[in-house]
Amino acid sequence: MARLIFEHPTEEQLKHIHKAEDELSKAGVTFDLGSDYEDDGCTIISHDWELDWSLKGAIIKEETV
Repeated sequence: MARLIFEHPTEEQLKHIHKAEDELSKAGVTFDLGSDYEDDGCTIISHDWELDWSLKGAIIKEETV
């Protein structure tokens, strides 16, 4: 499974990340999302895109150089 992890994103970064998620969804590309929070339940430690079996509308292709 491939995961794209955004560690300690700022509010401004999260705005852009969520906009990217919305735009990809409009283009027919969807996948599972996840977030880890501090114990306070409000502060995001990380946000990730899980590019596994849940990926629809695109493929991941590994290339060798």
